[in-house]
Amino acid sequence: MRIPSPPAAADHQPAGSTPRLATTLTGMVAVAIVLAIVLAIVAGDRHATAAELSTDTNHIESLSPAEAAALVETCPGRRLNLLPPNHHQWAFEPGLPLDRLQTLELDTARVLARCNRFPLVTFDGLKTLDARVASTLASGIAGLSLRGLTRLDLPVATALARLRAPALVVNGPVDADVAGTLATFGGELLGLTGQRTLDADTAAALAGFKGSGLLIAGLRTLDAGGARPLMAYRGNVLVLDGLTTLTADAAAVLAEFPGNSLVLSGLERLDAAAAERLARFDKQTLSLGDLSVLDAEAARALGEFKGTYCHLGIAAAAGAPELFAALGDRIRCPTETVGAQTPLTLAIARAIGDRPRQVGGSLPALTTFAGPDAVAIAAALARRQGPLALPNLKRVSPKTLAALLAKEDVEIPLIEMLQLIPEPDGGENDDLVVPEAVLKRQARQRRP
Repeated sequence: MRIPSPPAAADHQPAGSTPRLATTLTGMVAVAIVLAIVLAIVAGDRHATAAELSTDTNHIESLSPAEAAALVETCPGRRLNLLPPNHHQWAFEPGLPLDRLQTLELDTARVLARCNRFPLVTFDGLKTLDARVASTLASGIAGLSLRGLTRLDLPVATALARLRAPALVVNGPVDADVAGTLATFGGELLGLTGQRTLDADTAAALAGFKGSGLLIAGLRTLDAGGARPLMAYRGNVLVLDGLTTLTADAAAVLAEFPGNSLVLSGLERLDAAAAERLARFDKQTLSLGDLSVLDAEAARALGEFKGTYCHLGIAAAAGAPELFAALGDRIRCPTETVGAQTPLTLAIARAIGDRPRQVGGSLPALTTFAGPDAVAIAAALARRQGPLALPNLKRVSPKTLAALLAKEDVEIPLIEMLQLIPEPDGGENDDLVVPEAVLKRQARQRRP
């Protein structure tokens, strides 16, 4: 099927407008705009109720007990991850995010605590929490995320630690006494965010946690003295989220972690000395999914990794392709941030296209194909022998889209919903020829 492409930018396009894929959508767009204006006039400045926002609960700014009761009955929930996108442990589905709530009344907390449909509820917008509300929430069975708290005192920590649920994540900083209280939590994952520094006493207290995973987020640096007490933790997963640098001495200590997985999310650079020591970690998974820069010497050191899997940032791996040969099927490169925090370069596209066993094929953050290499990037992706998903693609040029559709099983939104943009080389837009297999696949997508 051939779809006419919109005129090139040099033709008579209104200033500032964006060409659409099919001119037949003009009427639909106009109707949508009018409808949006009418709804805006009717709504005024009133914030939406829970019933109106049950599919996007993070817009809810206040919640009465009655609204909470309706919400927990009707909201389908959505997948919630307690770690950054490039690190896949600790995902909960369905979860209930309520991160725009600024206050939580006791009666509303009682209603939410009685709900048994969600394994995780997030209140990351709450700045304060009194002990009565904390105790009420802890009487439920849903895990809690409270990453926005500006203060966590001992009575609140004591109440929250009684929670019987899979996960508890709270915001610090905390001292050793509060850390020790939190460590009595009986669930699987204990998370502490906002901990800018970690002294030996606080680290030792947290290491007493008996669950499977311990998350400490907010640290920018960690010395060997702060890392050593954490090695007493006997769980499976230790997550240090936010480290931007790591000394060789601290890396040597962390490599001794006795659990299965060591996750260092946020780490952007790794020098050769630290890489050599981390490579001694000989358990299941070393996760460096956000690493963006790795020089040749550091790559050689990391190539000696002794464990089962090394999760490595795709930008770092694409810049040091010798690692793919050194680690073989033991290297895994996540791609969830490609197109956002991680720019989609030709080198990264080639790695995604050529190494389906080692590099992920899901690109949920990619919304626009632009830049001089867009067509070549799309062609490199289309070579992939395996799943390739761009579920949130919105803007693409005709030639770039045509190159992408050479992979007939690529997962993209409905073609008529895409916006065509001028070709990256400034040339004229050609008519887009959509392969028959793609048309059939898209027809299945349209079915309710």
